[in-house]
Amino acid sequence: MATLESSSRPRAPPADPLEIRISATVNPSEAEARVRRGMLRIFPDATLETRPDSPGGRIVIEGVAPTLDRFAEIIAQSRIRDAARAVMVRGIPRDDDTRCRFFINKQAAFVGRLNFVPETAVLGPITVELIGAGVMAKIDEMTVHD
Repeated sequence: MATLESSSRPRAPPADPLEIRISATVNPSEAEARVRRGMLRIFPDATLETRPDSPGGRIVIEGVAPTLDRFAEIIAQSRIRDAARAVMVRGIPRDDDTRCRFFINKQAAFVGRLNFVPETAVLGPITVELIGAGVMAKIDEMTVHD
């Protein structure tokens, strides 16, 4: 009879039931490594890829994150639950409650902070998309006060 052995390796956190997509356009005046680092400070387990965006020298960093754990931690530590909830709920289209899209500032992310911005932010934002049947439940989980 086979026995299960426990592994001493740390286990990855369980994935959220949502698809979490993140992306950012890197302008010629920005350092790709800094934008990438900012994205990973908010979504440390994200898998990111880079692709060219236009002949003007811009590139796009995009990827998926398995969880929103660090993002939710920052919301709680920064005491911005109400503001975060308002922004995320506004990002749910009226005709599709399985999607949510919002934008965060690249410079704030670089220092591990959250600052929600409009899509038209000066240097462009980090775009976050949550996709799946549990969007509102996840927003509640991250923003409802204890």
